Amino acid sequence: MSSDFQTDLSRARSLIDTGRQQLLGVVDALGAGDLDRGLRGGWDVRGVLKHIIESEHHYAGMIGKMRGSSPASPESPADLSSPATVRAALEQSRKALVTAFEGVDEETFYRMAGGSSDYSVLSALENVHHHDEEHRSQIERILG
Repeated sequence: MSSDFQTDLSRARSLIDTGRQQLLGVVDALGAGDLDRGLRGGWDVRGVLKHIIESEHHYAGMIGKMRGSSPASPESPADLSSPATVRAALEQSRKALVTAFEGVDEETFYRMAGGSSDYSVLSALENVHHHDEEHRSQIERILG
């Protein structure tokens, strides 16, 4: 196991953790009607959060497939009626993602695979981080 691998794995884990903590900070600050707020022609906050959760389950399944395990079916969150239920759904999707890459070996971490678009476990985790950042910023714009 190379030190580059350990460094890259730690960096990727730190990125997704930091991005998620920032997103959860926004979720925790939501008021009663904020989930239904949206900008004209776009998703409301609930729709943005649902998209984040569903995408994270997709990434977890993709990483599982790259690692040779049966990918879990992407889950659609059952209840996004309050900031608390959104937080729980975000925690569940993150748990699925971490479970998918936990214990990954060095070769698999860097190997490009996927299908129509090639990803490595590393690039998938980087995408998860960027996805959280992009949509956290979108929610902040919606809430103005």
